[in-house]
Amino acid sequence: MKFINRHLTTKISAYFLLLSITTTAIVGTISFARGREALEEGTFKRLSIAATLKEGEIDRWFEDRQRDFFLTTQLPEVKADLEKLLTDSAEDAEYQTAYANLVQYLQDIAEVSPNFKEIFVLDGGNRAIVSTDATNQGQYVVAGNLTYFDFEKTGVDGSFSPIFYISPVTGEPAITFASPVRNERGERIGAILAHLNLERIDRIVRERTGLGESGETYLVGSLVTGTDFISKSQTQTRDFPDGVTSPGIEEAMSGTSGFGLYPNYAGVPVIGVYRWLSDRDIALIVEMEQEEAFIFARHLAVQAILAGLLSAAGLSFIASLLSRQIARPILALADAAEGVASGDLQQSAPVLSQDEVGLLARNFNQMTQQLQESFSTLATQNAEMKTLNAALSESEQQLSQFLDAIPVGVFITDATGQPYYTNPAGERILGQGIIEPGNAEQLRHAYRVYLGGTDRLYPPECDPILRALQGESARVDDMEIHRPDAIVPIESSGTPIYDRQGNLAYAIVAFQDITKRKTAERVLADYNQTLARQVEERTQALQQEITERRHAQAQVQQKNQELGNTLEQLQTTQEELIQSEKMAALGQLVAGVAHEVNTPLGAIRSSVEHIADFLSERLEVLPEFFYELSPTNREVFVRLLHQALQPSTMLSSKEKRKIKRALKRQLESWDIEDADILADTLVDIEVYDEVEFLLPVVRDRARDRFFEMAYELVSLHKSTNTITLATDRAAKVVFALKSYARYDNSGQKRTAQIPDSIETVLTLYHNQLKHGVEVVRNYEDELTPIQCYPDELNQVWTNLVHNALQAMENRGTLAIDVCRQDDRLQVRITDNGTGIPPEIQAKIFTPFFTTKPPGEGSGLGLDIVKKIVAKHEGTIGVESVPGKTTFTVSLPLEG
Repeated sequence: MKFINRHLTTKISAYFLLLSITTTAIVGTISFARGREALEEGTFKRLSIAATLKEGEIDRWFEDRQRDFFLTTQLPEVKADLEKLLTDSAEDAEYQTAYANLVQYLQDIAEVSPNFKEIFVLDGGNRAIVSTDATNQGQYVVAGNLTYFDFEKTGVDGSFSPIFYISPVTGEPAITFASPVRNERGERIGAILAHLNLERIDRIVRERTGLGESGETYLVGSLVTGTDFISKSQTQTRDFPDGVTSPGIEEAMSGTSGFGLYPNYAGVPVIGVYRWLSDRDIALIVEMEQEEAFIFARHLAVQAILAGLLSAAGLSFIASLLSRQIARPILALADAAEGVASGDLQQSAPVLSQDEVGLLARNFNQMTQQLQESFSTLATQNAEMKTLNAALSESEQQLSQFLDAIPVGVFITDATGQPYYTNPAGERILGQGIIEPGNAEQLRHAYRVYLGGTDRLYPPECDPILRALQGESARVDDMEIHRPDAIVPIESSGTPIYDRQGNLAYAIVAFQDITKRKTAERVLADYNQTLARQVEERTQALQQEITERRHAQAQVQQKNQELGNTLEQLQTTQEELIQSEKMAALGQLVAGVAHEVNTPLGAIRSSVEHIADFLSERLEVLPEFFYELSPTNREVFVRLLHQALQPSTMLSSKEKRKIKRALKRQLESWDIEDADILADTLVDIEVYDEVEFLLPVVRDRARDRFFEMAYELVSLHKSTNTITLATDRAAKVVFALKSYARYDNSGQKRTAQIPDSIETVLTLYHNQLKHGVEVVRNYEDELTPIQCYPDELNQVWTNLVHNALQAMENRGTLAIDVCRQDDRLQVRITDNGTGIPPEIQAKIFTPFFTTKPPGEGSGLGLDIVKKIVAKHEGTIGVESVPGKTTFTVSLPLEG
C-alpha cells in the first residue's frame, strides 16, 4: 500500500509537471506578445512626449534668438551709429566715434550672448566693415541663404522659417540672421547680420533625458549634400559625408508626421517618432533602438517561463508530499504578507519548517528587511531634495534682490492690464505701490500720468504700457507723474513679453526720474538767455557812457558811480557765468554719461534674461541630474565647479587657441571622442590645468549632459558677476555726475583731496577717453588735503581736460601730474595735441577770446579758470610747443 501511494504520488507529480510546463510555455508566449505590444505603445507615447517637448524648445530657441537679434540691432543709438558708418567718410570724426561705439557694443553683445557666433555689418557692396571676428573684417560676404528680418515692416512676432545652408568657411550647416539698415529716406544702405551658434540648439535637441541608453533626438534639413544633420559631430561628418536617410527621415522630409518601426540612418532597427516642423522647414526625429525598447518583454517572457518551471517543480514536490502538514506555515506566511501589505514593515513570517515553505519564509523576512532599508534610503533622499529646494529658493531670492537693486523703475502688468509687480525704485517714483484699477485704460488715472507740462492725462495711443499690451514696443520722455508732493518727469520704455506659445503674457515698462536732466536743460536755456540779454545791456550801457563822456566831462563823477554799480553787476554776472559754463559742460557730457549708464544696464538686462532662461529651461531637470550622478561623478562635478568658479585671468584669443590645441592633444591621448568639442567647453568654463580628475567622466556615455550642466551653472555664475560689475560701474558714473552737478552755496571752503576731484571729472569724460585717449596718472603718494572750493575746482579741471581732448581730437595721451612743491600743491595737465601758437598764448586767458568757430565757444572758459585759481590765491600758466601743451595750476596747501 505504501508503494502504491508513492507510485500514485509520482504519477500525480508527473501530470502536474507536464501541465505546468505546457501552461508555462503558453503564458510565456502570450506574455512576450502582450509585453511587446504594451512596450511598443508605451515607447511611442514616451517618444511622442519627448518630440512635443523638443518641438516647444526648438520654437522657443528660435523665437528667443529672433528677439535677441531684434534687441541687438534695433536700438535707436545702434541704428544711428550704423547710418553714420554706412554714409559718412572714414576720415570723419563722427564716423570714427560711431565705429568705436559700434565695435564696443557688438563685442559686449557677443560676450554676454553665446548664441551668436559672429555679429557683423555689411556695406552696400557686401563688404564686412565691422565684425566681432577681426579676421573677417574687410572680407566680402556672399549675401545669399540668409534669414531676413525687416522689423520695420513685419515686427518681431510670429513664426518664421530659418534658411539653413552649408557655410563656405566651416563646411558645416549654418543659419544667418540679417536685417536691413536704411537711411532717413527708407533706402537700404547696408545690413547687420549674425551667425547663430547651432551647437547650443544641438545640445538642447540631443539631450536624451527619459530616452534610455540608446535614445537619440536630432534635426535634419535639406542642404547641399541632400538631407543632412543640422548640426553634427566630426564622427557623423566622416561616416555620412553625403547626408543621411532612413524611412523615418524620408517620411518627415515629405511633410508627414508619424511613428513606426524601421532601420535608422545607421541601419540599426529602431522605434521612432518623426515630425515635420513646417514653421522651421526642418524635421525632428526621436528614436530608440528596438533591442532596448523590447528588452523588458523578453525579460518578462523568460521570467514567466522560469517562474512556471519553478512552479512546476514545486507542484510536483507538493503533490508528492501532499500528506504532510503544509497549511500551517503557508497560512502564517500569508498573515505576515497581509501585515506587510497593510504597511507594517516590522512584520515577519515564522520559520516553522526547513523545507521550501521555510525557505520562502526566510526569503520573505529578508525581503521585508530590504524594504525597510529602501524606505530609509528614500527618506534620506527626500531630505537631500529638501536641501536642494532650499538652495534653489535662496537663488530665486538672490535674483529678486538683484531686480530690487536696479536703480531704474520696473512696472509689470498681466495680459489684461492688471498690475503684477513693481520694484522699490518704481514705487519711489510713482509714490505708491501696486493698486488694482478696473482695466488697463484706468492705469493713467490711478497713477496720475499726465502729458509733460500740461494738466491733461497722457494720450492712450502713445502710452508705452498700453502699446506693449497691444504687442508694440515704445519709448517716450514726455510723461509726468503728478504725486501729491511733487511732479516727477519720467522717461519710459514699454515692451511686450510672450509665453512659450507666442501669446502675450505680460507687459513690462522701465522708467526713470529725469527731473535733473529736465532741470539742467531749463537752467541751461535760462542762463544762455540771461547771458545774451546781459551782454547786450552791458554793451548798450558802455556805448552810452562813452557818448556821454565825450559830451559832458562834468558828469564824470556820476558816470564813475554808474560804472561802480556796473562793476558790481558784472561781478554778479561773473558768478552766473561760472555756473553757466559749468552747466554747459554738463550738457556736453550728458550724451556720454547716458551711454556709460546704458551700457551696464544693457549688460544687466542680458544677464537677467540669461538667468531667467536657465531657471525656466533647466530648473526642472536639475534635481534629476544630481540624483542620477554616481557618487564618484558627483565629487568630480563639485570639483569641476569649484575650479571653474575661481578668479580667472583674462586671456587673448591667441592664448585661448594655444590652450585649446594643447588640451585637445591631451584629450586625444586618452582616446576621447570629439576631443575638440570637449576642449572648447573646458576652455569656455576656464578649466584647462590639471584636468586628469575628469578622466572617469569624459569616458562616460552621459558626459555631454554632465559638461553641459556644468557650462550652464558656470554661465549662471558669470551672469551674476556681470550684474555686480555693471551695477558698480553705473553707481560710479551716477556718483561722479552727482558730485559734479552739486553746487555749494555756503561760500565756505572745505577740505578736499585734489586727485579725487580730478577723478570725478575723468569719470564723466570716460566715454570720450575710452575710444582713443591714454590717460597717464602720476599722483604723489600721501598728498595732504587742502582747504578749497571743490565745486569751483571741478570747473577748472573740466575746462582743462575738455580743451586737451579738443586739441588732440580725442586721440592721444593725456598726462595728469599731482605733486607737492614746497608749501604748494601743483597740478600739471599735459596733452600731445597740435599746441598753441606763440602769438596767441598771451591772449588765451582774455575774456571772449577764442579760436573756435562761431557757436562752438564763448571765449570765457580759460578766463573763468584763471579767476577761480586766483580766488584760491593760486597761479596758472601754460607751456606749449607742437606736440606738447602743459597747463600748470599751483594752489597753496593752507588757505
